[in-house]
Amino acid sequence: MCSLVFVAGYQNSEAEHWQRLWCKQMPNSYFVEQDSWDKPERDAWVQRLDETVQKIEGKIIFVAHSMGCCTVVEWANKYKSDKVCSALFVAIPDVTREDFPKEIVGFENPPLKKLSFPSIAVISDDDPYASVKRSNEIASIWGCEALHVGKKGHINLASNLGEWEEGKEILKKLTCKKKITTFLQGFYRHLQV
Repeated sequence: MCSLVFVAGYQNSEAEHWQRLWCKQMPNSYFVEQDSWDKPERDAWVQRLDETVQKIEGKIIFVAHSMGCCTVVEWANKYKSDKVCSALFVAIPDVTREDFPKEIVGFENPPLKKLSFPSIAVISDDDPYASVKRSNEIASIWGCEALHVGKKGHINLASNLGEWEEGKEILKKLTCKKKITTFLQGFYRHLQV
């Protein structure tokens, strides 16, 4: 069974945010706690994420929101770990926007290559931090399956989603997708013998 690693974004996920609720409800869950939620610095955030990952035995699934998505991708670019089963990226922000918060440092040039693990990018049609077009572009570059969920804002506490049951179903889909991928890889390896 894969452990879930929850990676929040700028200014953290509040106690009633779906990420915090899921983390409390789901077994084998870990929440990455950053030292500075209001002044994110890429290297510090990536290091803290890696410290959390290294404490976990076995495989992991990332459940990231907003700047947490960018932190996971920066981590994956730096560490090349084989511990990752898959990732759920929710509301990926456009770090290249002119109005991007100046308090966030080091994320302005994100890796522009496909990730080595399966992932789903959940996209809201009215996210104030990324246009639908840009969200689709980022998902394509990273090799994510783009999943549009209608008008849900930044898919955060302000979106009034509660436990966000729809998101739980998406996470289940991602988990099943990984199982199928693993099965097929083993099947094809068997055929080659």
